[in-house]
Amino acid sequence: MGTSCTFKCNKCGYDVQSTGDFDFGMVAVVRPYICNDCNIVTDALVGIQGMEYPKEWIENPKGDEVPDFVIEDILDEEYSFYTCEECNGDNLTLWNPKWRKCPKCSGRMKFDKDGMTVDWD
Repeated sequence: MGTSCTFKCNKCGYDVQSTGDFDFGMVAVVRPYICNDCNIVTDALVGIQGMEYPKEWIENPKGDEVPDFVIEDILDEEYSFYTCEECNGDNLTLWNPKWRKCPKCSGRMKFDKDGMTVDWD
């Protein structure tokens, strides 16, 4: 089961519900990214069923790098890998789990102990 927490910027107050780092549930495997179009932190789907698949493999699968059932889900548009939850765009930058830079003001986002924690998947 994955866990998401509230992270809040110490400079501008922007807050977001995110895993904060690589995390996975029973189906979804996610990593937090900054959407460069929306200027938000978004947990992007990077794999399923416990396996992370590099973006290059998802975009151009060769051989047996990506299982057939994953390719079928991509073709059926059941899953959107490496996309923003808000705009569904793919202009993403990995959100560094150690620095956690705010996408709004470049301040530092920290775990908000008063915020919500959610178990998912």
